[in-house]
Amino acid sequence: MEINTITNSQTVDDSVVVPGAPDPNTPDNTPGDGNQTPGKDKWVYQLEKDLQEEDRIVSMGGVSKLARTYLETVGKIENMVELPGEKADAEAINTFYGKLGRPEKAEAYDFTGVDKVDLVKDEEILGFKQKCHNLGLNQKQAKELYQSSMSDLAAQQKANKEARVKRDAEWEAELKKDFGDKYNSKIEQATRAFAEVGGKEVAELFESVGMAQHPNLIKGFVKIYEQLGGDRFFTGSSNPGGSEGDGWYPNTDFGE
Repeated sequence: MEINTITNSQTVDDSVVVPGAPDPNTPDNTPGDGNQTPGKDKWVYQLEKDLQEEDRIVSMGGVSKLARTYLETVGKIENMVELPGEKADAEAINTFYGKLGRPEKAEAYDFTGVDKVDLVKDEEILGFKQKCHNLGLNQKQAKELYQSSMSDLAAQQKANKEARVKRDAEWEAELKKDFGDKYNSKIEQATRAFAEVGGKEVAELFESVGMAQHPNLIKGFVKIYEQLGGDRFFTGSSNPGGSEGDGWYPNTDFGE
């Protein structure tokens, strides 16, 4: 029996040539029986009428290519990560983050190769890792964020150090102007009074806030020294082996 037509319900492999059927890869440039559109490949007429008008399908160029595209699309859909909804529980959220590459535990983040700023403590790094884990970051994201944070901290520390050196130099210049020729002796008096009245704890407190060399603080301890009787009250040296003023301005040579 000769096959002259192909119905919509039949499945046809475009690689198989059916005797008497048109070549599906050969464009039909003739109107034919009036049911075909000139210029379309004949494989298109195996599709239902409405699908024959879909350019996205017609442009595939054949049934086999159309089938492969379908399989590729299905594969991508199957590998898609579904976003957890507003009512998703902790397990669903953890599963979602795991598919995105988040390690199972925060401690698993590896920041090898990134220089740590000296003042940053180990427990602070652990806290940083925990925050990254809570945010669902993968290894690459967490390490890049850590590196950026360390770079920002290092730059800030450098700027603070430079500003403090400049400020201390300005304070020292102010005291030299106020004390004049008595600058060295006044610094020694303030150092004696500070060691006797303030002590180590107070010194560390002022140093921690960057105020240990403030001109008003030094002038205040000079007054304390004078009001308590000067040398009659403050005996001995608060800085054995060196000038008593070394503790205030270590860059100043008090032997001049």
